[in-house]
Amino acid sequence: LDVGAEKISQVTLTADFDSGTVHIKPLKISIVPGEYLKVTGKASLDSTYDISLSSPGINLASIQSAGMSDSSGGELSLAFSGRGTFSDPGLKGYIALKDFVFNGSKLDDIKLNAEIKDQNVHVHGKPVFDLNAFYHLKTGDFTSELHFNETALEPYFKIAGMQDLK
Repeated sequence: LDVGAEKISQVTLTADFDSGTVHIKPLKISIVPGEYLKVTGKASLDSTYDISLSSPGINLASIQSAGMSDSSGGELSLAFSGRGTFSDPGLKGYIALKDFVFNGSKLDDIKLNAEIKDQNVHVHGKPVFDLNAFYHLKTGDFTSELHFNETALEPYFKIAGMQDLK
């Protein structure tokens, strides 16, 4: 299956529709065999949902649309679950990147936690530096805090093509 930006090797869906609710058991999207995104849960016509989204690991080289031609490795994993309505969403989980090498530089593993609650998106973690960010879905307000403490920036300067900075 070619969806433009990405080729998908397989899509499987097992679902039931009962009393205005779709029960997904599961939807599985495979970019390449063995590397997939899995969705389970339910969504109803009254705009409520209770859903889980996960991937045990997808090699970045498998994701053509990520534009990682300079990457020689890295694995993306994620797990999110939530319930709510489309007008008042709820979701909590993480996205992680490990063993990432770009332009010959090995980068630290990254794990970001995220939560959507009370119209606020909160992202926090340590992607090289301490990150704590908030975004309000209704107002568009955004705030963030970044804390750098003896952070090795040389690999990131190299990625940006600024090898002279250290």
